[in-house]
Amino acid sequence: GRGHWVEVYGSEGTLILGSDNQQDYVHGFRLWGSKKGQSLSEIPIPEALEFPRIYPDGRIAPLMRVIDQWISGIEQGKSLEPSLKQGVYSQLLMDLTHESNETGTWVIVPAFEGFLKAN
Repeated sequence: GRGHWVEVYGSEGTLILGSDNQQDYVHGFRLWGSKKGQSLSEIPIPEALEFPRIYPDGRIAPLMRVIDQWISGIEQGKSLEPSLKQGVYSQLLMDLTHESNETGTWVIVPAFEGFLKAN
């Protein structure tokens, strides 16, 4: 295998996110992008998205981040973002991506708020 990669090609440019590490699907990812007609260049991952600690099992880092956010939200009495609403919309976007790929056609993506009110 090649590792873990997501490549997105659009009319305005390209984004490639990937890691050659087949043992860890969390740490070691790099991001490249280009605007239409330009060469790919690496885009630094924002420090806020980096995990503060690398665990032997990469799955622990994102779990710890979620738990820390839950605790912070409880302590502050605030709703968490992303919420279940954003999760539902994210699933819709993934489903529409598969539909577009399978049919080879453009698909209509409903606006976030409109989709939630209709369903």
